[in-house]
Amino acid sequence: MEPANNKYSGFVDYGHSLEAPEVTASEALVFLLVGLRSHWKQPIGYFLTDKASAATQSSLINTALTKASAAGLKVWCVTSDGTSTNITTYKILGCTFGDSHESISTKFKHPVTGEDVFVIPDACHMLKLARNALAFLGTICTPDGEKIEWKFFNSLHLVQEQEGLKPGNKLSNNHVQYKKHKMNVILAAQTLSGSVADAIDFMNTVLKLPEFRESESHRLIYQDHRQAF
Repeated sequence: MEPANNKYSGFVDYGHSLEAPEVTASEALVFLLVGLRSHWKQPIGYFLTDKASAATQSSLINTALTKASAAGLKVWCVTSDGTSTNITTYKILGCTFGDSHESISTKFKHPVTGEDVFVIPDACHMLKLARNALAFLGTICTPDGEKIEWKFFNSLHLVQEQEGLKPGNKLSNNHVQYKKHKMNVILAAQTLSGSVADAIDFMNTVLKLPEFRESESHRLIYQDHRQAF
């Protein structure tokens, strides 16, 4: 314990099953069981880590599944943030991730029962990752070659600021200056919403503003996203 800093410090610890490096832990990896048909949550373990590897995480997931099975519990799915380490963890367990629906398999075999265990990345975190990736890269291309470009979001915000009107959307400075609000799910959802896609489409097809030329893909991508759910 460090009273002066008001915090605890300790070494990485994965329990008795895995060897841990002798380095100071910087975070905790927590396993939590959540009921699907009833409202209950139960932490079943935590591990002090310092950026745990995908191999370590996959081993700990299998251990958690094994212990849950021994207690008579059936785990249907595993949910986590969509970080690159977590995605690699799922690949080690047996999932595949490709560029099309046909090449994606988000399930792996239970280490005890052999039943399918499904992987569901947290939707809120994935939405923020999608917004961050689009803003950082500037352009994202679909498998069909359609381009989604961040510049149209900036252009829409600029037009709305100049005119003092918003055609049915909530896009604001907080949405386009997202770096100060990276963890805000609502802002990410509103940025990638159908209302913003409609507004961009209106600027292009009705007002025919030159800065929105070739922005049709924003409308098409939102339609595909809505149909997928």
